[in-house]
Amino acid sequence: MVSERLAKALAHPLRVQILVETNKRPMSATEFANHVGGGITASKAAQHFRYLARLGCLELVATKTGGRRRGGQERIYRAVQRSLFDDSSWRSLPGSLQGEVTSMTFSTYIERVAEAVAAGTIDARQDRHLTWIAMHLDQEG
Repeated sequence: MVSERLAKALAHPLRVQILVETNKRPMSATEFANHVGGGITASKAAQHFRYLARLGCLELVATKTGGRRRGGQERIYRAVQRSLFDDSSWRSLPGSLQGEVTSMTFSTYIERVAEAVAAGTIDARQDRHLTWIAMHLDQEG
């Protein structure tokens, strides 16, 4: 079964996205809002960041003051652990949430590959290998 804490954390698509992004690198709610765009305000993102921190899914790693903050504080968070599911936990998730997690997982994978290509690191090692085999499988496959 999915823990109550994880179920609450994943109950909103924006929180799923926050966990994905803070697994990549620590960030503030403002950085997150600027990164994802789409009309997400820093204050709305901050609400979700605080909620995830209360659930123990995010931890505060730094606080920035000064500069353009005009006396305010910018809190930097990182994900405490990656969201991993065993078979029974995955089956207990609603289908809509499974779809959201699957979509975010593949999107993150594609972004990381694109970043590695752009940085020139994907082909940096001589012993690297990439294989893609297109297959059509039946239900059992």
